[in-house]
Amino acid sequence: MAPDLRVLRGRFLPWLLAALMAALAILFAVLWRSEGADDRRRAEVEASASGFLRALTNFSAETIDRDVERIRGFAVGRFADELDQTFSPDRVQAIKDQQAASTGRIQSLFVQEIEEDTTTVFAVVAETVTNDQTESPRQDTLRMELGMIETAEGWKAERLTLLQTPATPPA
Repeated sequence: MAPDLRVLRGRFLPWLLAALMAALAILFAVLWRSEGADDRRRAEVEASASGFLRALTNFSAETIDRDVERIRGFAVGRFADELDQTFSPDRVQAIKDQQAASTGRIQSLFVQEIEEDTTTVFAVVAETVTNDQTESPRQDTLRMELGMIETAEGWKAERLTLLQTPATPPA
């Protein structure tokens, strides 16, 4: 004798619907949690990139030695070597001798897609440079692409590309 399908449906359908709802709730919770993790990683990248860009564009003759050490703390790999050349002892001394100072203000910062342990950040920084060789401050808008990698110490800069160099009109 075959079981009555209506009886089976009446017994199992509520359990099947409950299991389906539980599975959907678990899936939603997992997706929600991973979205939160992505937001946290993006916030970490933004904080590190902002800190680096502020350090790079804000320095003065009086504090240049500390400023350079702070800048180097954000860099890794070949880019750290480039910074050693950019802030060589001769250039640091020239900054001191000319009483040079730079003040930078981040106007915009955009974190592109984070792929595992790398990302690219696009930034626009308004920079004002003064020294005792010029009568008035020089104001520039720097458009940069910053390549970053995730290290044990957090996100670090591994490359910096000036998309528009100071005092150069856009292409």
